Amino acid sequence: MNTEFFNALDLLEKEKGIPKEYMMEKVTAALTSAFKRELGGTDNVKIVLDPVKKDMKVYQLLTVVAEVTDPETEVTQEEAIAIKADKHRKCKTRSTKIGSVLELELDTKNFRRLSA
Repeated sequence: MNTEFFNALDLLEKEKGIPKEYMMEKVTAALTSAFKRELGGTDNVKIVLDPVKKDMKVYQLLTVVAEVTDPETEVTQEEAIAIKADKHRKCKTRSTKIGSVLELELDTKNFRRLSA
């Protein structure tokens, strides 16, 4: 997402009367669906559109557990600590306690064109 996308939303609101918030809600839902398919159909995706910064971020949500039963949505506490320590991975969450949820920022450039 870039400035042009948010400018287009502003233009739609101005010319067609479609509220920007409504369009952002629909775009967020569509992107969430696309990224869920890309990540294997799990419900562990969060999309954040920021109209002020004119930016989009995609997060994979991983629950910290004692024993992993679903590697697509869970990580062990040891893995969570390693993820937080890795300077090449952007992890928004501070806690690595069992039961907490890591918000791991994904690089959208790595996704297929169809998903993006």
